[in-house]
Amino acid sequence: MRILHTISQHPEATGSGIYLQAMLRQSRAAHHASALVAAVNDNTLLTTHQRADVVDLVSFGRKPLDFPLPGMSDVMPYVSSRFCDLSLGQIHRYEEVFLDTVARRIDAFAPDIIHSHHLWLLSSLIKKNFPHIPMVVSSHGSDLRQFRLCPHLCQRVLEGCSAVECILSLTPAQKEEIVSLYGLDRDKIIVTGAGYNSSRFCLAEKAPPPPIEITYCGKLSRAKGVPWMLKALQSLNNVDFHFHLVGSGSGPEEQECLLLARSLTSKVTVHGSLSQPALAEILQRSHLFVLPSLYEGLPLVVLEALACGCHVVTTELAGAQIIADAVDSRLMTMIALPRLHRIDHPVAEDEPAFVAAIAGAIEAAARRSLDPRSIDSLILGSSLAPFTWKNIFAAIEKHYYGLL
Repeated sequence: MRILHTISQHPEATGSGIYLQAMLRQSRAAHHASALVAAVNDNTLLTTHQRADVVDLVSFGRKPLDFPLPGMSDVMPYVSSRFCDLSLGQIHRYEEVFLDTVARRIDAFAPDIIHSHHLWLLSSLIKKNFPHIPMVVSSHGSDLRQFRLCPHLCQRVLEGCSAVECILSLTPAQKEEIVSLYGLDRDKIIVTGAGYNSSRFCLAEKAPPPPIEITYCGKLSRAKGVPWMLKALQSLNNVDFHFHLVGSGSGPEEQECLLLARSLTSKVTVHGSLSQPALAEILQRSHLFVLPSLYEGLPLVVLEALACGCHVVTTELAGAQIIADAVDSRLMTMIALPRLHRIDHPVAEDEPAFVAAIAGAIEAAARRSLDPRSIDSLILGSSLAPFTWKNIFAAIEKHYYGLL
């Protein structure tokens, strides 16, 4: 097949970007031709060119798109703007430039199918203007959040997304959320999940504790629960640990996270953003991984951490629960979410209890991680096999052919 992949943000910096990279890699392995239309801030360097046959980049930060790349989350790991802050003129320019770029690539590449990412403006724009080309859209969860936060854009999104032939959902709960929010036909929403790179994220020998090596990887933002996690780590008196803070953010939320991290002094290493190989090396020597996120689709990094032999502490998110149900119960410790307002903002009076819950979960998981028998490599490999990108793509590929 000839597959045009599209994403309206940086194709290498977030979970949806990792998903996209996997689709390109698996498409090539299956001998399909791939083209990519993506977005970057001006002067950004990419390695994606190695995975797609043709790459077209929509560049923000210079005319006519003289504003930062709008992110699907309000805090991105690079300079970004928010859809809720864009003027109508900026939205028009956004759509015009993307449409021109996609039209030129469709004319030159003649795709059999389009695989777009996020049930949002770009996917809608493409379907409205090229209704004759079968289209698959992967929802990543952040699109549903934007749908709630930007009611003035919902009609623009629905105009095209309501005609998309196949929508890929990360979890059954997300499928129901799509049906409820977008009013779409349940039958064309397929739960395929997401995966991890099993050749990169795999078991390796770890140095025995102490200290217990603990890692977080993700955006440095409040929506990811990072400030409360760092406060929980400050309160730990019974765990000899070293903490690896991996990721970046932007604006005041990133600065808040970095300030809290500095209070851990010699117990923390702040890595910033890392490549996937570098992240794999850290996870392979870590005993514990923490993801206290308040809103998430299917957290790919939890799969990556488990595959590297980490015990995992995470909030009770639907996507995390799917992973927990598949693996040995000793490997995952779940934390109850605080009450939330505006989707991913904790109610203030619940924050102390949330910090205490994270601290307690880390202590419990740390004790379990001391038992070398807690991880059986054969059982772990079998449990995670359905989540490898090879198997995820095989399921998605069947839907490609079904549309054709």
